[in-house]
Amino acid sequence: MRQSKYVLVLDTNIIVSALLSANSKPYLILQSVLSGENVIVYDNRIIEEYNAVLHYKKFKFKESDISDVLNLILRDGILVNAPSIDITFKDPDDLKLYEVAKVTGALLITGNIKDYPNEEIIMTPADFYHFL
Repeated sequence: MRQSKYVLVLDTNIIVSALLSANSKPYLILQSVLSGENVIVYDNRIIEEYNAVLHYKKFKFKESDISDVLNLILRDGILVNAPSIDITFKDPDDLKLYEVAKVTGALLITGNIKDYPNEEIIMTPADFYHFL
């Protein structure tokens, strides 16, 4: 990756994928955030979703791994208060990620690109690497 820091919003599926596979682009993206190479922005709604989803029994993540990731995001990320945007989403839970990305000018990285508007700031992990 380049030396420039990018401001990122990570969809929950990126965090989950990163924790499931250390040999994945989501893992490399999360590591770039945790190492300070890139910056993550979030709001309280996003952290609540991360926490809830990472605790799903089907993932069997260790509590210590969940705590480590969340604490690093809270410590090194940027908390924002995103205003509501009047737009309809197929999955209303995705709206908060979009709102944070729009208010901060961040890139929104997601595995479900079809659930979002077709905008340059919204990309898959593979797209992010091509963008660099």
